[in-house]
Amino acid sequence: MEKKTKKIIERAFYNYKENINKIQTLTSPEEIACLMLRGTNYEKVLVSSSPKNTTEDILIRNIDEANRLTGWVKVVDYTIIKYTGEYKDKLIKALFFDKLPINYVSRKLHIDRPTVFRWKDEILLSAETYAKSLRIV
Repeated sequence: MEKKTKKIIERAFYNYKENINKIQTLTSPEEIACLMLRGTNYEKVLVSSSPKNTTEDILIRNIDEANRLTGWVKVVDYTIIKYTGEYKDKLIKALFFDKLPINYVSRKLHIDRPTVFRWKDEILLSAETYAKSLRIV
């Protein structure tokens, strides 16, 4: 796995809860209605070089961002489902969701430090496979 891809996937794990909240705000009916009601200001003189609908651009940008975040949330969900029932699900929770340091996690879960790194790489590799299948990497 490339270093850049690994960082992107790790960030998706670390920001999992925040991404879920962002998706809800980006796709909430109130937010979409607010964007659509803003409308275009017709009092300004139109400049021929920039006839664009900013409301539409903002709405499309929000939908694209929500779709991107939804893809990453799915990747994390699929990875959690894959490792549910194994000890690795506790590792995912401790490392990424609770954001605990590796030394503390290894002592807390009674796992050797090299094993924590090996399992973390295995988890991220599985996540990369899911991300590739969803075509977001």
